[in-house]
Amino acid sequence: MKIINPYSFIILAFGIIAILVFFVVSRGIQTTGVLLALVAVVIGLIASFVLLTPGTSAVKDTGQITTAIGAGSPVLLEFQSPY
Repeated sequence: MKIINPYSFIILAFGIIAILVFFVVSRGIQTTGVLLALVAVVIGLIASFVLLTPGTSAVKDTGQITTAIGAGSPVLLEFQSPY
């Protein structure tokens, strides 16, 4: 379970690609449109991984957070897991 949770997107993406490649190869590659669609799926999965992966936090010090909370103005705290 410790490996599946952080790498679930990568495992699922490889699974989808493997299933699509299996169907394409088993039916025979008849047109370039099929290969183009397969390449588009791979590019889409790579792009979604790059775009949706959370980045590092802008605030590194917890003192900044507690100072902002005690300043009297509303503060939005957003907690994200890197996976």
